[in-house]
Amino acid sequence: MQVFQDEGGGPVDGDIAFTPALIGHIIDITGPIKVPGYGETITSKNLEERLHYYQQDFSAIAREQQISGNYSHTGRKAFTSTLGQLVLDRVRHLPVSKLMLVVKSAIRDIQSRDLEIYFTNPVAEAYLVAHGYSASIDNFSKQDGFMVVQGNYSISKASQYVHTTEHDDVTLDAQGNATHNLTITLDYKQTGPVYGYDTYADYIRVYAPQSASLITGDGFDSGHTVCSRPGPSGCGSVSSSSTRYCPNGNYSLGIEWAKTPWPVDSLGPPTELTSDLPGRAMWGGLTLTPKNCISYITLSWSVPHAVQKVHGQPSYSILVQKQSGVTPTIELSIDASAIKGLKSFQFKGDIITDKPFTLAPLPAKK
Repeated sequence: MQVFQDEGGGPVDGDIAFTPALIGHIIDITGPIKVPGYGETITSKNLEERLHYYQQDFSAIAREQQISGNYSHTGRKAFTSTLGQLVLDRVRHLPVSKLMLVVKSAIRDIQSRDLEIYFTNPVAEAYLVAHGYSASIDNFSKQDGFMVVQGNYSISKASQYVHTTEHDDVTLDAQGNATHNLTITLDYKQTGPVYGYDTYADYIRVYAPQSASLITGDGFDSGHTVCSRPGPSGCGSVSSSSTRYCPNGNYSLGIEWAKTPWPVDSLGPPTELTSDLPGRAMWGGLTLTPKNCISYITLSWSVPHAVQKVHGQPSYSILVQKQSGVTPTIELSIDASAIKGLKSFQFKGDIITDKPFTLAPLPAKK
């Protein structure tokens, strides 16, 4: 918002950001949207694919510029603009019963971070924080927890074809400390156009309690090149680490920028160890996943005194947070065998909102 003001936009009262999922949920309520002149009928199923097509495909851009008469640099978003106006018009004419469905859907989108709102007014922002609508990263001061944040640096739309799995094995020791062994799996199956470079470049940050201590990590790009041979054969058969697996045997990273190929670097621990958010630990770095390959990013850390006493009994809570636009599969295993009164726990499933887990004391034997 500061940049907006610095560039002459003037003061603003806040900021609203949303993913295509928000619009898709609205279209599920309004019904399919026909876009005149384009011969398109938009549903929640094809929304994101059509937006990418008209914003990134050169032939589609030429067509929408001709239809809209807008030949400026904004012409590639003429279809998006037209669709947005049609959706808003459809919402304005909804009966009250369906408007209430839109409101309820928006609340769910806030909880899933598909709709994020920030107010400069401290009272309004405090309301969002108090009700869990601020989309902020928890400081994990009241319980253990972590959040994986991914940033697509690929100059492409590759992230839509990448599924993230977060597998965390947590071991509680007799002193109440929690040791985490987290494996982040990036399964990249390119089943459609990415409108850019094939390799998925993902800057991953993992946030944890401020008291957490990193033990080890692997799968991050070290910046130390082990192969940079040019040409079509190049480094395509080189696997620099077991943390990167290509079932078809093609490990080529392709082009990084213009005509410059990605060098194959050794993989190792996270390269960023200083948190960009106060009150939290953070470890991160660049990861590269070739087309139709799988990356395994691992981190181990320890959190002291993670097991707390509740009414004199041991209790362990962990909060797994998710970022906007991602529906990760969570595989959580908690070994509580060293803590008398707590039972070990396992969970596996996709999460669409932040997910808390609590190991409460076992009931006393009669």
